[in-house]
Amino acid sequence: MQEYGIAKRRKNIIYFGIPAFLILGAYLAFWTPQFYVKLMYNAPVILGLILSLLPYIILLFGVMLLLMYFRFQKYWNNQLVISKEGFIDNAGFGFRETLISWKDIKGFKMKKVMRKNYMFIELNNEQKYLDKVSKNSVKNHLKKMKTHNGYLIGLAVDWYEIPSYEIIELFKHKIALNEQEQNGGY
Repeated sequence: MQEYGIAKRRKNIIYFGIPAFLILGAYLAFWTPQFYVKLMYNAPVILGLILSLLPYIILLFGVMLLLMYFRFQKYWNNQLVISKEGFIDNAGFGFRETLISWKDIKGFKMKKVMRKNYMFIELNNEQKYLDKVSKNSVKNHLKKMKTHNGYLIGLAVDWYEIPSYEIIELFKHKIALNEQEQNGGY
């Protein structure tokens, strides 16, 4: 079994981004610099209102990021787990902690969505995996994704510490091995 965590560059964004929002928001909210006060009072009414609320919005955003970090921290260490039986994508939206079996995969297609590489996986029995999803809102979102992309599962291959081309080769290899086993030969 191979486990791949989130890429370090993504972790660094979180580790430095959360404190930056908290410090900037607290600095502007509680120790307002002179230039910021002048900017607020010399600006038109709407802009002045926005500028006066901005420090609290930044601070609130930092607190929300901090809470989200603690809420989803358990998924950060082993986001992609690849075994002989299949794979588990804990970073994915609907199928966290669900083993997607190699024998259920027909194939996959690479697609770029908003400058990110995604692997869309075509399944033999999609209903089997949809039945495992407990929340109706998540089920509906997955069905919308299926009608929009044609695929139920989208794997963000850029998120992991392993390069995307290695994930692609690993999936090709595992799918080919499974096909050989199903056909009775090695």
